[in-house]
Amino acid sequence: MNPNQTNTSSPDTTSALSTQLLIAVSLLIFLGWQVFASARQHLALVRMSEQQAVLVSQAAQTESRIQSMMTDLIRLSLSDAEAKAIVTKYRITYNPPRQPGPAEGTQVQPELPAPGQNFPAKAISPDRNTGRK
Repeated sequence: MNPNQTNTSSPDTTSALSTQLLIAVSLLIFLGWQVFASARQHLALVRMSEQQAVLVSQAAQTESRIQSMMTDLIRLSLSDAEAKAIVTKYRITYNPPRQPGPAEGTQVQPELPAPGQNFPAKAISPDRNTGRK
């Protein structure tokens, strides 16, 4: 090599390097945006999960109140004609949870819970075949 000759890059090498650098920077920007969007979506899901927990709690309270009201209505229907008419019209029944007991062929009369106690969950159900609310 000649000592007077300076080492300069050829235009082809500089062009290839700048192209690769531009692609790398573009990829970093894209990946950074993806991470930001993913973090934002995660925060939104956490907030929605917290809101859903509150709604589930409110739904459980509402269900408990409705069951208590239906218990009282069924108990009242034993002695009041108007309550009996409502229970009959909307076909409100008490279906106790299944418990191991007598053989399948025998019938057992379900007992109503004591005053102040609620029916077990899913114990009261209107007849869904009639389409009535």
